[in-house]
Amino acid sequence: MYASQIWSTQFLKHDNGFSNPLQVAHMAFLKKILRIKFTSANWCVLRECAQEPLQFYWFRSAVKFWNRMVDSKKKNNNNNNK
Repeated sequence: MYASQIWSTQFLKHDNGFSNPLQVAHMAFLKKILRIKFTSANWCVLRECAQEPLQFYWFRSAVKFWNRMVDSKKKNNNNNNK
């Protein structure tokens, strides 16, 4: 998702789970596509579609962004020392 490294951090709480509005809409979409009841277990639906919760992708994106920032600072410091 575009720029999720920045805007998604508010949704990365451990206890947030499937309660965030984007995840709810995503689950409703998947359940509608699969034509199953909306009371079906979310984890089963995600596994059937070979997906992870959106928070997983957002967290991974935020960590990669953080690592790139740290690496760029290291490279910048190394270039200044030469």
